[in-house]
Amino acid sequence: MSEYAQKGMSSTGAAGTANKSDTAALHPSRWKRVCNDTLSGPTAHMAMLSVADQAVVSATNFLTGVIIGRACTKEEFGLYMLGFTIMLFVMTVQTSLISSPYTVYSPRLKGIDHAQYTGSTIIHQLALSAIMVLALSIAGTVLTFGIGPKNFAKVVWALVIAITFISLREYIRRISFANLRFKAALILDLCVAVIQIGFLLILVIFNILSVSRAYLVIGISCGIASAFWFILNIKAFSLVIIQAISQFWFNLSFGKWVLAGDIALLMSKQLYPWFLAGTHGSAATGIFAACQGFVALFNPLIFGIGNLLGPKVAHTFSKGKGKLRRMVLRTTVLLAIATSILFFLIVICGERVLVLIYGAKYTGNSTVLSLLALSFVFSTIGDPPSYGLWAMERPDINLKINLIALIVTISIGFLMVKSFGLIGVALGLISANAIAFLIRYAVFAKLTTFQLLGNLRN
Repeated sequence: MSEYAQKGMSSTGAAGTANKSDTAALHPSRWKRVCNDTLSGPTAHMAMLSVADQAVVSATNFLTGVIIGRACTKEEFGLYMLGFTIMLFVMTVQTSLISSPYTVYSPRLKGIDHAQYTGSTIIHQLALSAIMVLALSIAGTVLTFGIGPKNFAKVVWALVIAITFISLREYIRRISFANLRFKAALILDLCVAVIQIGFLLILVIFNILSVSRAYLVIGISCGIASAFWFILNIKAFSLVIIQAISQFWFNLSFGKWVLAGDIALLMSKQLYPWFLAGTHGSAATGIFAACQGFVALFNPLIFGIGNLLGPKVAHTFSKGKGKLRRMVLRTTVLLAIATSILFFLIVICGERVLVLIYGAKYTGNSTVLSLLALSFVFSTIGDPPSYGLWAMERPDINLKINLIALIVTISIGFLMVKSFGLIGVALGLISANAIAFLIRYAVFAKLTTFQLLGNLRN
């Protein structure tokens, strides 16, 4: 571990030393060149591949839900959603503890060091999968005795079989992103999509589709695609057990902060439906779900950009702190422009589209929709400085800021929901996201000795 840690520290020290050109301001006259560099060339190509990949993943999940929802009963569809939350939890844990450290540290390694580090994360992934299988087996045994949701035991036992392959597919996606191999990720996810949707439709034709079989199909699809990836990329990794153990503890020192921060962030956003249901009933919660679902239609674009932004920030930081802060500034500005355009489009015609999708019973919610869109703007432009802190190995700062957002949610947010209902939800989200963005950017600016006004003025 010491050799690996020294390499990481050495790279960090080099990245932390900026020369005069790195600290030079981003002059307004350079904005045209900056935009051209950002919107064309290799970066734009990777961005398009990243967005396309996220679109494939989102479409696959959406179509899977539609097939199960139409072919199965409402109760079975509810069990599918419960199983899906387990999948999301597993992916959050593995991304925080394995993929995130890999994204930060892998750009600093070359050759055999890079291959051994990749091999170590594969061992970490398999070990985590074994732990998850054990935990799900225990849960399945408990559910078999009639404890918990009815018939959920079959779903959990299906996940016991499928979760290793599902999480392995997500691991491959993330390390592909970290190595800027977005085309490989897209091909992987296209293969999963074709196999998964095809098998599900076959089960529908023979009228034998169930939720447990659906999860088995998902696992099989991910397993087949992942197997082909390993066959084609066998030279990209080297398995060394002893090194994997030492590197696990090294990664954990970073990943534990990412995991805690992700949980805090998740809670700061997902508590609002529970607040609303408890104070204003399920009907109001349904309206919020429709409005939030409409705004979430833009998630494939934003998630796709995020899949590129994280690795690009890590690679940029390895070249110098000055380059990192300029990239964070211009990316924040470009995202602010893009999301502001989406915001005004939603203000102008959002309600009509909402009613077209969900029906006339959702008429009269244009204000809520517009405020949720504004919250979306603040949430999105907070990503670049967040990734900047992440690349600088300061996930602890992101955790503290996410905890501030969580405190805003359970205090100001709850009071707003109780007093103003749906409008209060939107105002609470805006408050938490805006406060988190301002603090995050101020801290990032301080750590990079970066004066925003000076850079814009020079």
